[in-house]
Amino acid sequence: MVSVVREWHLFIFLSLSITVQTFHSSQILVVDGDQLVQDPFPELERVQDFLNIGHEIRRDHFVFNNTKGFYCIRGPSRSGQDDKCLNESKGRRHPKISPALIHTLRTFYAPYNRKFYDMVGKSYGWPEE
Repeated sequence: MVSVVREWHLFIFLSLSITVQTFHSSQILVVDGDQLVQDPFPELERVQDFLNIGHEIRRDHFVFNNTKGFYCIRGPSRSGQDDKCLNESKGRRHPKISPALIHTLRTFYAPYNRKFYDMVGKSYGWPEE
């Protein structure tokens, strides 16, 4: 299993290497998925700015769904009945994972994360231990 994961990371690393060598950094936008879940509006503002399309998406287009624990797209009626949320197979809360496994995973991924930070020119501050 570890060799498969290492091969996958090598593939991702090589693909990203080709991308950053081919395109200028001003042509690449890395979207922060954690931020997109926690508060989608600022991240989507960055996408709109990057694409130079104007700000068509506004903060009031989002509503926090307390049942799901995630943001949804607010429907036109503003009543909540026509809000658009991820279906039941998406947007789930994360399962409980033992602290020991979290430590093992963070330690394993730390060098790959650092390489990624170097390549995209930004640290996402993912824990390493």
